[in-house]
Amino acid sequence: MVSLNRVVLSRRAVLQGAVLAATFSTSATSAAASTFEAGLSDAAAAGASTEVALTPLELVTSKCFDEGWSTEFLAYFPQVVEVRGATAAFECRASWDRRLFEVAEGVVAVTPVGVFEINHEILDDGSTLLSVPVGTTALMFRAAPVNLYPTENIGTPKVTTLDVLNEAKVPTSVPVPSAATPCAPWALAVEADWATTNGVIVPSYVRVLSVGPNPAPASSRVEIISATRVDAHALSTSAGVALTVDASSSRTDISAELVRDLSAGAIETITFPLGSENSRDLDKNPVTVSSVAVVLPADTVGMRITHNASAYPVTPSGVPVSTFEPVATA
Repeated sequence: MVSLNRVVLSRRAVLQGAVLAATFSTSATSAAASTFEAGLSDAAAAGASTEVALTPLELVTSKCFDEGWSTEFLAYFPQVVEVRGATAAFECRASWDRRLFEVAEGVVAVTPVGVFEINHEILDDGSTLLSVPVGTTALMFRAAPVNLYPTENIGTPKVTTLDVLNEAKVPTSVPVPSAATPCAPWALAVEADWATTNGVIVPSYVRVLSVGPNPAPASSRVEIISATRVDAHALSTSAGVALTVDASSSRTDISAELVRDLSAGAIETITFPLGSENSRDLDKNPVTVSSVAVVLPADTVGMRITHNASAYPVTPSGVPVSTFEPVATA
């Protein structure tokens, strides 16, 4: 689950989150984007029929699939909701799919006279009722996508909605649209083993695993950085990978591209040559840090979010991984 203590409530953080989400989901096809924009227009029209109008902005994205792994769903939750026409206090109900989003208690209302936190309770059905102050121009939520991997095939998600309730508790609903796209889901995961040579941590081998349920497509790429010069001719790889090597005096950049589809469960391996010198003190501030990362394709429809698409030579707590062993003293 996501620790919402790490979600900083600032416009900068919200914008950064929106950019990161867009990096992955922008290529969810232009059709899906058109559907989303049309949905927002419909939502705005629905809100315009009441005195108070809501517009969801700066959206958090969550991805899931149907039970049979044949359709991708993109669901959204707004970090910011623009409010217009709040000439009096009103009630707003937000509803979402709790399988997809973690939403923290403590929504912030922005008004001309100040910023106020609205205390509220998150209900088990994935909803909350907000008492919105008069003059509110924006509501700000703290939300983050839930890590569903490896069981993202949860079925059709519940659509996020924002309901304005009138005095008779009759809601006017403003849906936050979702998108559905047929696909053949796949994913690549990477892992690396690290060694210390000449004071820097470098990969000794990199494994590229096809997670499935469908083959990873040919031309998928993994970018590898080694924090030392590597002899391209000494690199060893399996037949399903083509390597492009760019070496300088201080680092080596390697592009490993699949030359054929990689079946689910199959592994390709890149092995690095290592010199005999591996006993120097570890450089605590290296100019280059070794890394491995899957390159996002132009079209990410069907690509699963494994959270195993990159590897760095550090432990989960951030401590460098090193094979350095000091020489024994008398």
